[in-house]
Amino acid sequence: MKRILVAVAAGLMVFGGTLAFAGSLGGVTTSAVGDSATVVASCDTDGVTAAFGAPSWDATNKRYGISTLNVTNINTACNSDAIKVTLKDVTGTALGEATGTVAAGAASLTYSPSVSASSVAGIDVVIAG
Repeated sequence: MKRILVAVAAGLMVFGGTLAFAGSLGGVTTSAVGDSATVVASCDTDGVTAAFGAPSWDATNKRYGISTLNVTNINTACNSDAIKVTLKDVTGTALGEATGTVAAGAASLTYSPSVSASSVAGIDVVIAG
């Protein structure tokens, strides 16, 4: 019984930490995109909000994985544009990429396979028309 309680407590801590992490991402507030020398105009200049769906247990990889990301507060000028969101680790290495289309100022993206919830340290959002 003690083993079960410890396992449940550990699972809740991981799940809680993942939700706290997802909440801490807040909004992506960059008003322009580009590299260090070139800036590209955007249909959304005040940023967007990104929120992960609930992580789920990936039995194959024995970890919690993120498979959905909802991007909201996208300017409606971006409606019908393509959106691509790349999840990255602390070194900037891409962990997964999902694409979709902006509709009604939002996009719901699916990552397949799921991305390790504990490995995500940042996101890149690209909206192109």
